[in-house]
Amino acid sequence: MRNYLTLSLHPSAYVLWKVNNEWVVKYRGAIDDNGENPKIATPYISNTISELLGNKKVTNPETFAMGCRIYYKKT
Repeated sequence: MRNYLTLSLHPSAYVLWKVNNEWVVKYRGAIDDNGENPKIATPYISNTISELLGNKKVTNPETFAMGCRIYYKKT
């Protein structure tokens, strides 16, 4: 799963949506744009879900996720 979603930072958020019986990544990135002050933050995940439920195009499908880098052990 991590290879499919290309996880590189924690936390990274993803919204998966079923299209023609296949799961598609509709959003990847930050949860919002202001973790210190949620009252003024842009809620990227909530906005994406609202757009999808309203059959609208996702206006912001990718944002930069600030966080700790994830390192993977080579197998």
